Amino acid sequence: MFISAIMKARILLIFFLVLSGIAHSQATVENKDAVSLVGKSSMFLVTERHDLDPDQVMKMGGWEQTGTDVLNFLVSTNAVWIKLPYHQSIDDKVWINLPHSTLDSVSCYIYNENQLTNAFHLGDYVAPNKRVVKNVGYIFPLNVEKGKDVTVLLRLVSGDQIQIPIYLGTKDAVIAQTQSKNKVFAIYFGIILAFFLMNLFISFTTKEKSYFLYVVYLIQLVLTQAAYQGYTIYLLPEGWEFLERYMVYFFSATVGISAGLFMMSFLELRTTYPKAIKIIYSFFSLYVILVFLAIFQFFQIAYLLLQITAGAWASYMIYVSVYLSFNGNRQARFFSLAWILFLISVMIFISKDFGLLPYNSITYNAMLMGSAIEGVFLSFALADKINVLKREKQQADEERIQAIKNQNEILEIKVHERTEELEEAKNKIQAQFDDLRIAQKQLVESEKMAGLGQMTAGIAHELNNPINFVSSNVAPLHRDVNDIVSLLDDYVALGENATTEHLTQLKDKYNRLGIDFVKKEIEALLKGIEEGSRRTAEIVKGLRVFARTDKDDLVSANLNDCLQSTLVVLKGVTKGHVNLTKDLSLDMPNIYCFPGKLNQVIVNVITNAIHATNIKGRNHQDRHVHVKSYYDERNVYISVKDNGVGIDETIREKIFMPFFTTKAVGEGTGLGLSITMGIVEEHKGHIEVITEKGVGSEFIIHLPRLGQQHTSSAA
Repeated sequence: MFISAIMKARILLIFFLVLSGIAHSQATVENKDAVSLVGKSSMFLVTERHDLDPDQVMKMGGWEQTGTDVLNFLVSTNAVWIKLPYHQSIDDKVWINLPHSTLDSVSCYIYNENQLTNAFHLGDYVAPNKRVVKNVGYIFPLNVEKGKDVTVLLRLVSGDQIQIPIYLGTKDAVIAQTQSKNKVFAIYFGIILAFFLMNLFISFTTKEKSYFLYVVYLIQLVLTQAAYQGYTIYLLPEGWEFLERYMVYFFSATVGISAGLFMMSFLELRTTYPKAIKIIYSFFSLYVILVFLAIFQFFQIAYLLLQITAGAWASYMIYVSVYLSFNGNRQARFFSLAWILFLISVMIFISKDFGLLPYNSITYNAMLMGSAIEGVFLSFALADKINVLKREKQQADEERIQAIKNQNEILEIKVHERTEELEEAKNKIQAQFDDLRIAQKQLVESEKMAGLGQMTAGIAHELNNPINFVSSNVAPLHRDVNDIVSLLDDYVALGENATTEHLTQLKDKYNRLGIDFVKKEIEALLKGIEEGSRRTAEIVKGLRVFARTDKDDLVSANLNDCLQSTLVVLKGVTKGHVNLTKDLSLDMPNIYCFPGKLNQVIVNVITNAIHATNIKGRNHQDRHVHVKSYYDERNVYISVKDNGVGIDETIREKIFMPFFTTKAVGEGTGLGLSITMGIVEEHKGHIEVITEKGVGSEFIIHLPRLGQQHTSSAA
């Protein structure tokens, strides 16, 4: 259980007092063997002019005694000059260290007996690796011999807070001092990195948005502290070091915005406290404004706005989290504690800027420590959220299981009732299905009979021609045979006593009957009868092939045989009505199929093509249907192409639907192409339709060659 609000307040008060006490106790530590603060020994001069050279400044009046080791000029755009008299009393060379890394520029001039002997110029435009000591601070070697007196003149310019300690010490001591600062930041970075990796892993594992936003916030937090410490200059490419002066403003804005986004997601403000959203976006706007102020080099206004916004933003976040805490939001308690601690660190840091607390390692690193502690507590809050979600899920699962049990009891009753209803409905549907199946079968048979009737009429007409041809030749043949038989009978009657006169009479009869012509006529009549018989046999054979009954198993058959027999059967329908041409591949391979069903497919497609060419005002000579067969390695194909009316795009998808027809009422059932498609799909094939309105259509039947055999047809 969480500690009470009063206990929290007491702990925070003690924490604040301890930090303040530590800050005051370390104000003026001096160690001559290491580094020493020498600010009290210096004098300062503030001028609005930035074009003064050091010789002019040395001669100017108006210098004031500092009276403190850490000089604080607040936020100023003026040039600050510091004069420091120094006596070299040790053998080792002494270095001067100004650790305030956010100064825009620092110049150091060494005067010996009022003569300028050396000068150094540094700033955030100079990369650390190009400085005398490769460090983000400003360090200058004095190079003064033992016993000599010199005057150190420093020129400082910054758009940010100018609060700077001045340290003197040996080279090793100064470097050790800078390394100590680096170690502090490295420890801070290590703490944040650990929480970054942990929460990044959890973010990928849980897919929870809050963890991802917290990871983004940690990145911005590290970059912000790095900007205040001056380390972001290492991130800039060579020649871009001048951007370092903008880093504090940019990352301070991004960390504030990312903190707000994290808070909105973590505390679910859109549902728990929607009124806060507009105010949060107002703070976001302030951060954007101060970034633009910095870009346009209004650094003094931007820095003051940054301090005010940061304090107000942290206070508002605490207010929101505390408000939600008192309303029972568990996550808000951790969140409020984390931000209260961070706000204390911000207050200590800002108090140092305004001189309310001394400048030392505690106050200078207050935000580092505060942000690290804040990261710890926020990580605890996120970890606690997992436990909360786990408990909520467990509770929800228990409630869901109980609800399922209750529902199961109700469902069992309903299932029993519905089962009876469904059984009754099933019986009704089955009866309706049986009726529909019978009706469908009758319609299919009707379609077949309609086609068969049409073909029967054509076949009867086609058979009538050769039969008439035979019957018309029988009478002349009978007459000619009788004449020859009569002549032969007269010849036989002559016997052995035939006289010359008898032979002359017989010869006259031979000439009168025209036996030479009769022989030729008989030969012609016999050829006619033979041709009629042959054509009748061809039609009968075609009918036998066409009308075969398919067995249950696939048989090997040749599509050309199916086409030939079908064209023979349809000759009565096509002759004199349409110009039907064919182009059949001579070496068409056999396929396994149901030949009788394929005959029905061919009949349906060809009769549809013939019907499509029947356009008002067009004679039969202009109606063309072309039938073609061909094959490739995978399929055999039947193409039926016509020059009919074509198919409109609006109905193209409907032509294979049962009962869909464009014919007039009574002329078609709409089942022809539906049956055709069913038969082709039964053969694992498909039908390709190429059509153009007013030009014609081509139906290409694709049938697979699986299991094909180059044998004679099953016909």
